Amino acid sequence: MRTKTLTITVLAALALLGSPSRAVETYDVWNSSGVRFMRARIFGTGDGPFCCQGDDEHSLRNLPQWEIDHSLAAIRYWAEIIKVAPGQSPAIVNIGGVGDDNAYAFVPASPGSGTKVQAALTGQDPGELHYGAHGMVMIGQMGFSSEAYIPSQLPMTAKIGLTSVMIHEFAHQLGFSSTISYERSPYALSGHFPEAINGWTDHLYDDNGKRAKPGQTIYCSACANPRADDVFDLRRDRGYFAGKYVSEVLAGAMPGIPVRVMNEDGRLDAPFASHSELKNSLMSHQQYGNYTFLMEAELAALQDIGYSIDRRKLFGYSIYGSGLNVVNDNPFFARTADGTAYLPNTYNTATLGVGLHVYGSGNTVVQRADLLSGGAGGAGIRVDGENIGSQFRRGPAFMRTAPMRAASCSPTAKIIRSLSVVTCRLSASMVSQQASTLATIR
Repeated sequence: MRTKTLTITVLAALALLGSPSRAVETYDVWNSSGVRFMRARIFGTGDGPFCCQGDDEHSLRNLPQWEIDHSLAAIRYWAEIIKVAPGQSPAIVNIGGVGDDNAYAFVPASPGSGTKVQAALTGQDPGELHYGAHGMVMIGQMGFSSEAYIPSQLPMTAKIGLTSVMIHEFAHQLGFSSTISYERSPYALSGHFPEAINGWTDHLYDDNGKRAKPGQTIYCSACANPRADDVFDLRRDRGYFAGKYVSEVLAGAMPGIPVRVMNEDGRLDAPFASHSELKNSLMSHQQYGNYTFLMEAELAALQDIGYSIDRRKLFGYSIYGSGLNVVNDNPFFARTADGTAYLPNTYNTATLGVGLHVYGSGNTVVQRADLLSGGAGGAGIRVDGENIGSQFRRGPAFMRTAPMRAASCSPTAKIIRSLSVVTCRLSASMVSQQASTLATIR
């Protein structure tokens, strides 16, 4: 039996392909304010170790340019969302290629117990660099689509989209991960929270609504569950993440964002509670997924762990409850420069902005405010719940997306129209292939 403390969290989700040897390539991504957000260092086969603390990891293949481009698109997604605090940015991330049918984020902890990437972006001390970086991502080989990335609300091909995979992995670098210590035996895993827990872990609650604290022993259905005075009980796997901003978004629909110990196939998903299990979420480990970006509640979780985010730039309003009658007077326009108000009658240009998101089912919604979504992958209304589309009633205002584009759907896709918004949803047969794209930790 050995004990290991996850001060560096290994989180995985998905994959990649190859090309010839070259020196480390460096790419800087800037935000709209002209501040460097992140530096990506791309490692090839002859560029030396790029990962991982105590066990040097070399890139096993060279990344083709299209994979680099997709990875940079994922960083640009985050640069549009996270407001960088002055002082430590850019965050530096090493990216290398491996042969696994997966992808991984190696997430070193900062002296303040958050991630080093989070510290660099929020003006904190990230501590010393590891392999010249604050974090590392390994991209495997999973048959990604090599087509140029086009922002979209839903997956648009039957192949895996690397940009969405990298958005998932960079979310872990930003702090979407728990800190646990554990002991392994041939039979079961025994876990507990260390004496220093990060912001994500500090917002976790167990099956009984008990908040995570340093030193607690973690119980789960597949754990050793030794006798303990202070237990964080996840045996029913009903844990959740909750905080001020998440509660504001969920509005009582659920106690928090669901998190899990076990995968759908019955395997332990260690480190525990490091993914959002909202339905079909990009940040989940579910077998079905149709998200290419994060939901508003998930962005709110990042606010709860210390990030400055203007959610109204990205979502006009979200409805997570079910069986509701809602008159929505919340508009969706461009935002003021300081992110404190809308600019009436001005198109919102957020790349993946959504005027109204309906997560819950069986709702009747009257939309009475204008939703002007003009981003490259933006939408007026996104409906994920059931028994709701036919219940939408148009109020005195109207909804537009600009420019109006024909839906770019695969031949087997279903076209769903919500008022004037056209989006595509993959059919069940296509989703069976697409599901694995949207997150699997190993």
